[in-house]
Amino acid sequence: MPKFKVGDVVRVLAKSDRHEFSAGEHVRITRDPDMQDEYRAEHLDKSDWWYIEEGDVEALAPAPTPEEIAAAPASPPSDPVNPVHYSRFKIQPIDFILQNDLPFDIGCIVKYALRYDAKDGIQDLEKAKRYLDFRIALLRGATSVAA
Repeated sequence: MPKFKVGDVVRVLAKSDRHEFSAGEHVRITRDPDMQDEYRAEHLDKSDWWYIEEGDVEALAPAPTPEEIAAAPASPPSDPVNPVHYSRFKIQPIDFILQNDLPFDIGCIVKYALRYDAKDGIQDLEKAKRYLDFRIALLRGATSVAA
C-alpha cells in the first residue's frame, strides 16, 4: 500500500459495502497487530476498522492539513428549505410524516431521530426522547405534558 503509510490520517471518499465508514469520514492507517502484512483503516476513536484491499486505496484521500483547511474557500450556506440532514434520505422526514398522517409528537420523534447523526448529535436524540416521554405520559393518562 504505497500511497499511504502507517499513521497517516486519510479521508474516506466513498461508502462501500465492505465497511461502515461514510464518505468524508477521517480514518487512520494502521497495521493488524497479528498480521503485520495487513493494512487497516481505523476510526480515529479506534471503535471500528476494516482491512484495506487493493481497490480500497482509491477510496481514500489524504486528509487536508490545517493550513489547507484555512485556505479553502468557505462552503456555500446550507439550503434552509432542503437541508442535507433531511435531503440525504430517499424519503424526506416531512414527506413520511405527512403521508402517514403522524401526530405532531410522533413526527418530531421521527425528525430528530433521523437527523441526529448529521446535525446536532446527542442533543437531537434528547429532543426525540422528550417527545417520546410526552407520548408515554399521554398514554398513561396525563391530560397535559407541559412542564
